[in-house]
Amino acid sequence: VYTFEELVKLPVTGNVTYTAKWVREVTVSFNLGAYAQDLYPVEQLTIPYGSAISPLPTPIWKNNAVAMSFDGWYLNAECTGTAVTAETVVSQAHTLYAKWTANSYTVTLNVNGGNAWEEGKGTASVTYGKAYGELPVPTRDGHGFRGWYTTQACDAGTEVKADTVFTLTANQTLYAKWQQLVEISKTFAYTKPET
Repeated sequence: VYTFEELVKLPVTGNVTYTAKWVREVTVSFNLGAYAQDLYPVEQLTIPYGSAISPLPTPIWKNNAVAMSFDGWYLNAECTGTAVTAETVVSQAHTLYAKWTANSYTVTLNVNGGNAWEEGKGTASVTYGKAYGELPVPTRDGHGFRGWYTTQACDAGTEVKADTVFTLTANQTLYAKWQQLVEISKTFAYTKPET
């Protein structure tokens, strides 16, 4: 069996008859979606009609600061329905669409001199591109809590509020800011009216 390119290079020494064999092929293209500029391109495949797309390519990021996880190839841009697998048989040209899922990270809440957390309250899970949400409020004897900050020297960092959007690609530690409470006492003078 020869390809056409191989056949035309063969030396001709006499009359020869060759029988053409035709193979129907289809092309499969890959759409990386909104993160295409941050990924290496995925070349389209040409496969025999009625065969499976195997092996399926896995997108590769250009750097290690990855905020999204690849969650499979789909037949529609909304990435709904059943994901395409290496066993999916193809009988026509297709564009496959990459589905991406935002990574979740752990935020450690450092009480920064405050009272120790009850078990299970010292961390929070946040998702890239989403707001932190309401974080637990710590306590400290003789102090009032003044928020969560990105550095231990709180005034040198940035305050994180419930609506602050998480944009890191790694776990994070936040630090409690405290203000000492001052006891205020007043003395009231009362003058009894004359009768």
